[in-house]
Amino acid sequence: MAHLSYSPPRNFDALYRQRVFQSHQAVRMHDAAARELADHSLTWRSGNVDAALYKARARRLTLFSFRYGAEVEIAPRPSEEFIVVHHSIRGAAELSVDGQHMVLPQGRTGWMAPRRNWRMRWEAGCEQLILKIPRDMIEAGGIAPMAPLATLPVGLDTQWLLLVQVLLGASSAPTCAGEPAAWVEHIEQGLASLLRAASSCSLPRESSDRNFVARDPIARLQAMEDYMRERLGAPIGLADLSGAAGVSARVLQQTCQRHRQMSPMELLRDMRLDAVHAWLSEHPSANITETALFYGFGHLGRFAAYYRQRFGESPHQTAQRRCCALS
Repeated sequence: MAHLSYSPPRNFDALYRQRVFQSHQAVRMHDAAARELADHSLTWRSGNVDAALYKARARRLTLFSFRYGAEVEIAPRPSEEFIVVHHSIRGAAELSVDGQHMVLPQGRTGWMAPRRNWRMRWEAGCEQLILKIPRDMIEAGGIAPMAPLATLPVGLDTQWLLLVQVLLGASSAPTCAGEPAAWVEHIEQGLASLLRAASSCSLPRESSDRNFVARDPIARLQAMEDYMRERLGAPIGLADLSGAAGVSARVLQQTCQRHRQMSPMELLRDMRLDAVHAWLSEHPSANITETALFYGFGHLGRFAAYYRQRFGESPHQTAQRRCCALS
């Protein structure tokens, strides 16, 4: 698992010991993935192929961990036979199913129940934990069909992963008869029940929960900016910001440039500069170095240059001017 920069959930070692293939060859990887997952068309966008597929099978459910390495667009053939649940181990995936769209950011879980069409775009480096569930386990007995596309409510993410871990452990454990224990089926039914419960209480698309992807680009930016304000002094990278906005890093860059005329990281820098300027204006005797470090500036030389560029004066001049105004 050395390739992961974001560790998979605990107790998934049994899955990562069952590698189906690993390849840097696009054609070979595509053929193998089609055999294991579903027939699909695949378009390579950017980045290097670094594909790997891991697979563990219980009784009726199959669990995969899969990555392409490169940015790809995928169009699987829709199926009436199964529903798939994705957990983004690393990176984000844009999903489009039967006319509905969303982005599944890193660390979130969502399902797809396609009937007509199904497309995905995985950003470079994306890795997904995928569970295939027969549709009749979810929709049997007159139960209403699943929504084509939705994320699990935040409170059910952890329970879902725990049940998947239990299933993986149970299905990989040795038994006296050499067959999976009968209670593996009960765990599978528990996962199906949880998914039915999630479907009945999943939030509508217009929910204000910022973990759900708002299609309005301004709402995406506001979610990102709220995240920045809450953590101005913390280490923040582009992946953190794209996760807060609920879109891929590429989409966030484009949206921010279009509506803010700067990149997300430049916007974060300016918000930090404004915070330093406001603090020095209100507390002219404050230590400038400590203030800069507090608001996330680790390189003081660059901080001073950015500050002068934004305010037309040095931090010391801001403090000094405020001192003179107070005297």
